[in-house]
Amino acid sequence: MFFKRCALSLILLLTSCNSVSLDDQTAFHDDGRRKPVVCLLSVFDSSFVDLPWSLSEEFTANIQQQLFKSKTLYLVQDYPLVNYLLTQDHNYKPFQQNLEVLHQLPLQSEFVVFLDLIRHDFGNNSHKDQLNMAMRVRIIDLRGKVPRIVLQELFEKKASILGSLSFIDFRTHPWGSSSFSLLPIGMAHNDFCEKLAERIQEYILVAKYH
Repeated sequence: MFFKRCALSLILLLTSCNSVSLDDQTAFHDDGRRKPVVCLLSVFDSSFVDLPWSLSEEFTANIQQQLFKSKTLYLVQDYPLVNYLLTQDHNYKPFQQNLEVLHQLPLQSEFVVFLDLIRHDFGNNSHKDQLNMAMRVRIIDLRGKVPRIVLQELFEKKASILGSLSFIDFRTHPWGSSSFSLLPIGMAHNDFCEKLAERIQEYILVAKYH
């Protein structure tokens, strides 16, 4: 079931790319430098949270939008890598140790970003509800003879949620609705994705130009 959900998310990523108009990107900065070519893979969801929508789809679309708006990276759809991931069995892990396979595929990417949401739960500290989120991040630099890990870390954030989430009807205000971004959980998700996108961008730009 886990692999089927991941495979579906990878397919949906290809569709979601159209919503951010990736075809309208420019591959160069205004000063003539070529932007880093980046393949952002769909977020793997290992949290298995029971919500009426896919956190994988939501976080992937949000992070992609944040990176797209920055206009500092050139996002691409690397179909050979996506197709490879779709052919793996249920034992496949997004943070596999064998990176050599990335050099065996005809990729156009300079960098590949793997993301795995491992925590999304609600705590309570007697005064306010708290949303705990954690994402494993791995950025691979493919420009050298050997793939190199630029960043590998656990990105964590705690967000205070005003009011009780039990009174929010997610069936009426799910992700994708016009009101979701105004809900405490919607704002918490957006802030998490914005900060994570900034970190991804920062490490890729440093690796590219320094």
